[in-house]
This record gives sequence, C-alpha cells and structure tokens, in this order.
Amino acid sequence: MDGDGCILRRPCVSHTFAGKLAKEFYSFEKIAEIKELDSFCDRNFYIRGKQKAKTEPHLIKADQSLTVLDDREYVLKILNSDDSKHGDLVDAENEAMRYLRSRDFPCALVYPVTGSSGTKLYARVPLPRDLDDEKTEECIVRLVSFLPGETAESMGRISQENLLCIGQFVGRLSRAFQGFESPVLTQKFDRWSLENFLSLEEYITFVNDREIQSIIHRVMGIFKTQVIPKLSHLRRGIIHNDVTTANLLVDTTQGSLKISGLIDFGDIRHSCVVFELANALASFINEDQMLVDSGYLVAGYQAACPIPGLEFDLLYDVVLARLCQVVIITNKEQMKHPDNRYLNHTLEKYSANLTAWFKNSKEEVLKCWRKIGLKYLLASSRNHRD
Repeated sequence: MDGDGCILRRPCVSHTFAGKLAKEFYSFEKIAEIKELDSFCDRNFYIRGKQKAKTEPHLIKADQSLTVLDDREYVLKILNSDDSKHGDLVDAENEAMRYLRSRDFPCALVYPVTGSSGTKLYARVPLPRDLDDEKTEECIVRLVSFLPGETAESMGRISQENLLCIGQFVGRLSRAFQGFESPVLTQKFDRWSLENFLSLEEYITFVNDREIQSIIHRVMGIFKTQVIPKLSHLRRGIIHNDVTTANLLVDTTQGSLKISGLIDFGDIRHSCVVFELANALASFINEDQMLVDSGYLVAGYQAACPIPGLEFDLLYDVVLARLCQVVIITNKEQMKHPDNRYLNHTLEKYSANLTAWFKNSKEEVLKCWRKIGLKYLLASSRNHRD
C-alpha cells in the first residue's frame, strides 16, 4: 500500500458517475441526493435514496438488525487504485467492522453487490486516471450505511469530560480488538505504520517550513534511540490506526456526548497497541491547554484499558512521531492535490499541534498525566462509595 512512496492518485469520479455506479452495482431505483464527503486519497459520496426491493433479502442476510426501511442513507466509497490492488486487506477491513458491530460498536454495515446473494461486498471498476486521460485504473467500489451524528472535529473545543468519554471509547476499542485476528493484517506495512516512521526521512524535503523540518529531524533521532529498541517489548494486536476527530462521529442532542460512529477503517493493521492511543492524542489535542486535555483522554483510556509502564513512558515520544508522520505525508500528498480542503486543514492542524507539543518536555507531560490519572481514579472511587 504505497510501499514505494509514490503519490496516490485519487479516483477521477464525478457526482453523476458515482450515481451511475450506485445504480449499476447496488440497484438504486431512486437517488434523491448525492454529495461528496471529505477524504484523504479516496472518493466518498453521501447518497440519500432507495434501493430496489429485491435487494432486501441480501441486506437481511448481511445483518439481521437492518432492512431497507431502516436505512435510506448510504456512503459510496471508491478506493484509490493503489489500495484497490489489495482486495484481501479490504476483506479484512469489512470483517473488522462486522466484528465490532457484533460487539455494539457503532460501525457501518457493508452492503453486498446486487446479484451476489450477499457474498460479494465490493465491485472492481476501471476508472480514468485523469479527466483527459484515456488510460484507466481498477478501483474498488463499496456501499456502506451512513452513520448519524457529526464529526468530533465539528465540535470545536472538546470539554475535559468529553475527552474522558472519548478516551474510554478508544480503550474499549483496544480491548475489543484483542479478540480479533486477521493473518493478512499482520503483513500490512506501509507509510502509515509507525514502525516504519524512519523510512519517511527522505521525504522531509517536501515540508516547506524550515522550523518544522528541524523538529522532525530531532524527533526521528528520539524515535531511533528511545522507541525503536523497545518496540519488541510492546503489546501487539489489531488497531484501527486512525481514530481521529474526523473519523469519530458524536451525538450531543441529548445534552451529553454519545459516540454514534467510528468510520474509515482503511488504515487498520496489526501493530503496537499503544499506537492507537498515540494516534488519537495527536488528533484530539490542540494548542490551548494541550497538556491537561491530553491527560483527560489518557485517563479515560486507562480506565478502560490499563497501559503498561513502558508504554506509558514511551507515549509522549510516539505522539511526536505520529504528528511528524502526518505532516510529512500530508505535505507530500498536497503537491498532487493543492486544492484539497481536507489535506490543507489536516496539514495546518497537525503542524500547529507538532510545534506546540514539541515545546513541552516529556517529564512535564508525564507528570501532568499521572496527576490527572490519580485525580480521576480518586473521583471514581468516591462515586462508587456513594
């Protein structure tokens, strides 16, 4: 999956053509609304419409809790051509979502292709490489249920109480994945593997900001000496690998936070368990009250999935590596897609977080986390006694 460092080409698909794909492969008899959603290197289209009635038996077979009448909103997902070469990884992604749904995690249902008797969960379609290019590349097309809620990103500043809740959710996810195995995911090793972080060094030149370049070089030195030698001692398992403010959906209409969806399993892999928390921290922190806010997310995670001492000590360094990883890759992708709003926003956010996070010493961060963790533990104990 982009193992040679090439710049991924996003599928060249218009709204009209996306609608044709939905009708051809998923038997839509009516499409009332279609619009494109944000994506890093794929194409995702929200569809509101109706499938033909004959598709209903396949939906019931796929998930006994859902029928056509229960779900009229969908997302048509069109994978970039490079990732589409790995159908076995897409199968593993689909299976992981099914596994989590069976354990009450809010994940999308994958709809079977029409005429496959519920067994085929994606179609392969030749798509043009560019608008003016006659050459085509094969891309995987899937239809999944649209999950309700808004992205955590749209909430703006997230309260400490809600960060605790989010941390608990990520911790529960880590615990749930302990029971999920996928041999094919153990072979997935690409630019989004933090174990592979040092291989991104040759692409630092894509980063235009000299100050951030300097920070990245220093972080790579820390990762090489402090993290790499200890990787073999860390717990390993399946991780979502991209629990971010853009991929976590929330519902606050009842006055309290409810997590209504976890989306985008494209980066799922077998890796170090602590990377799940580090990736979430890198996304959910912001420049204001960074230490305290991160401490509440860590405390929530700890409550659901205790962190061994070694992993706790390395977490600060791994968050730095994740921030650098996203900055490097996003700078590189931005060269190909300079007008992609999602890329531009991601680059701005992670660059600011990297600069701010690097200003805090590791000792200062760990001290803050321990203090907040103890405070949360004492408060929980009082609540149990009451």
